[in-house]
Amino acid sequence: MMKYTSQDIIIIEQALQTAMQVEKNPSKIEGIREVLTKLRESSESALQRERDMSIEDDAYGGIRFDYDDSSDSI
Repeated sequence: MMKYTSQDIIIIEQALQTAMQVEKNPSKIEGIREVLTKLRESSESALQRERDMSIEDDAYGGIRFDYDDSSDSI
């Protein structure tokens, strides 16, 4: 899966909006609108995941700990 930066998403959104303004065929306009909607939805969820990960990293100072809770003695 390709990972787009927020700048990439902005450029793609602008291109889709321009295509909708230029296109004359209503069915093509609707198709572009659907893709634009999907892009916005997926980019919002990706941004939210990035925010959540950033908050989690801040909480642990960027270090993740992996604990072994087993009761087996060595």
